Amino acid sequence: MHLRTLICSYVDLMVCLCAVSRVVHARRAPDDRPLKAVTWCTVCIAAALLLFHPSLYSWLLTASRGFNVLVASAVCMSAAFWLLQFFRRSAAGPEGGRSERLAVACLLLAVTAATVVWAASPEALRASPAEWLNRNDGSAAVFVVVVSGYIGGVAAMAMRWSLVYSVVAIRRHLRAALRILSIALVTELFACVLKVCSVLAQQMFTVDPGLRSLMNGIWYVLALFGVWMLVGGVTHPVTVELVSRVTAVVARHAVFRELGPLWRALHDAYPELALPRTSESWWTRSPYVWPWRARAYYRRVIEIRDGLVRLTPYCALDVERDARAAGEARGLVGRDLDLHTGAAVVAAALVRRAGDTPADERCAVPGGGGHDLDSDARWLVGLSRALTTLQASGKVPAAPSRPHTGTPGSAHR
Repeated sequence: MHLRTLICSYVDLMVCLCAVSRVVHARRAPDDRPLKAVTWCTVCIAAALLLFHPSLYSWLLTASRGFNVLVASAVCMSAAFWLLQFFRRSAAGPEGGRSERLAVACLLLAVTAATVVWAASPEALRASPAEWLNRNDGSAAVFVVVVSGYIGGVAAMAMRWSLVYSVVAIRRHLRAALRILSIALVTELFACVLKVCSVLAQQMFTVDPGLRSLMNGIWYVLALFGVWMLVGGVTHPVTVELVSRVTAVVARHAVFRELGPLWRALHDAYPELALPRTSESWWTRSPYVWPWRARAYYRRVIEIRDGLVRLTPYCALDVERDARAAGEARGLVGRDLDLHTGAAVVAAALVRRAGDTPADERCAVPGGGGHDLDSDARWLVGLSRALTTLQASGKVPAAPSRPHTGTPGSAHR
């Protein structure tokens, strides 16, 4: 029982998080009707799972005298309705409005029928703390047939749409989501058929309690798995996007940290280049939050580039030639040679900047990035590593007119 409660709690939590994510996306796109349908479907599933949670079900059943069963069943039927509307709205034609009105009428008819059957049931049955849907009673059987029949029929219609879309979809993530939805709908269809068959069998035959318990257990597992797969299919694009965002945040944070030595060296030379952060919220300026933000990553790259441009008057051509010759003598080629040369030029320029001795013959600012910020950041990471290695070796060229004993602007502080 504890394991079942733990599993249900985990599923409920994840579904509620998915519902919140869908609501946020729907608020950002108020005119997206298919997205609204998916959002309502996810919200209904989350509400139904909370109503059927083992820790709440018995308490609600006693407190509401069985009314929670009717509400949860209506919510489940609404979830199936909104899922079908998602597919219909995605391919809405000239008769889309009429088909939607017909679907609403069918939903209202099914909910009304379930309500009438529930109201006509004996009060002792409705208020029983036992599982109301599994009782061997005629009214309970009709209730199960109405609810499961509607959900199973809608699942069959939605499955037809999902199977067709999963074949013709071009986008890989959309195709995967539709396939997951197809599996979920097949599972829910089997669960509904099994539930109806088990209830009818109890009415027509004498079913062994052990077999009945087994069938109910299989139905419970199928229904829970179908709901989990359904939510997974509905939220698959969002989940993939979230995973990619998390991966990008981690990668940017790693680059942000690796750019630290070069940024600190240039910041010591030109403190005024640090961009103001007055527009940031107080909590985003926290040292625990700021390094993880994309804005911090962009600002660091921009500030480093600005610092290198300001360092141009101190970049000596003779240092570049000597560093390139030394690198070639060590067997460096290509990017490694450019980074070694650039680090030597920057290190010597920082020394000249500290002594205020501009170079007589200037060279270009080291640069090897591409035409986008990310490739530029990767180049600057290599330059930062090379600068750290060079300064740690103590082989930084000093300014010729003013011998220098320290290493101002050093990456090591």
